[in-house]
Amino acid sequence: MLESKDFIFIIGSPRSGTTMLQILLASHPQVASTVEQTLFNLYIAQWLETWRMEKRNLDERGWKLGLPILLEEEELLEILREFLRRVYGKIHAIKPAATHLLDKHPGYSLHVGTIKRFLPKARFIHIVRDGRDVASSMLAVNAKMGFAPSRLTAAAEKWRTFVKGARDAAAFGADYLEVRYEEFLGANTDAYARVLDFCGLAYEPAWIAATLEANSFEKMKARGAAPDPRLTLSEKRYHRGTAGGWREDFSSWDRFEFDRVAGDLLCELGYAGPGWWAESPRDRWMQPLRRGWERRRPFFLRTLQSARAVVLGPRDPPF
Repeated sequence: MLESKDFIFIIGSPRSGTTMLQILLASHPQVASTVEQTLFNLYIAQWLETWRMEKRNLDERGWKLGLPILLEEEELLEILREFLRRVYGKIHAIKPAATHLLDKHPGYSLHVGTIKRFLPKARFIHIVRDGRDVASSMLAVNAKMGFAPSRLTAAAEKWRTFVKGARDAAAFGADYLEVRYEEFLGANTDAYARVLDFCGLAYEPAWIAATLEANSFEKMKARGAAPDPRLTLSEKRYHRGTAGGWREDFSSWDRFEFDRVAGDLLCELGYAGPGWWAESPRDRWMQPLRRGWERRRPFFLRTLQSARAVVLGPRDPPF
């Protein structure tokens, strides 16, 4: 299984269109896929890290416990390969004629080296989206479903971390393709054709047009589209599916805060220019002043409370 099939991994920040792209690719008759898996970020990476931690404790501290007492690293790797064979065999069974297996999870963006170690022929498609739209979508899905960050700065940091991690896969040369979410808006057949060519999948232009038409954002949301034809997803997972919607959500303060956390990458990717966050000359001096106050406010409040205690004395406990 691991040697005979072509493996495709979709990586990138959450809320960047990774599911949309997975659904499109899983529509191809030669591609088998299912809903998001967590094989490398929550299973394999953690098992390997635990084994290495125990091995360091054994070698450096003489602690005699854990799997390194029983298994060499290569033995553990073979167990993990068998785990992958079994799981990917289950995915292949969804579409037995498939030549390509497609797996996707944003968390894989931070484990591209581990994936490549187990699957040397793996190819990575990194879908990039304007980080401001990503942050807006993260906050919306948190309000509706309870996952993703609940604060703008945390969303900006997550977008920055996952995009930078996914871009590490560029070191794999021809096995890495970077596409923009915005390219797929408006049923862009050229963008989808480029992805199919990268994957080595045959297609007819008419089939691409029909697939894109059947998988518009509105239609996917209406039917709860999932990459696994046996399953449906909650429509709460969907937000706008547009570009630039962040403008409706961001205040002047939000713009400043996003730029502070991830503005460098936003500009590097060409989504904005330096100073984009300031809507007026007033913003350029007011928001940094506010930021300075926000940093100093806890100290100021503690000082005020201490001074009050000195002047008024300790309060009597209530009875």
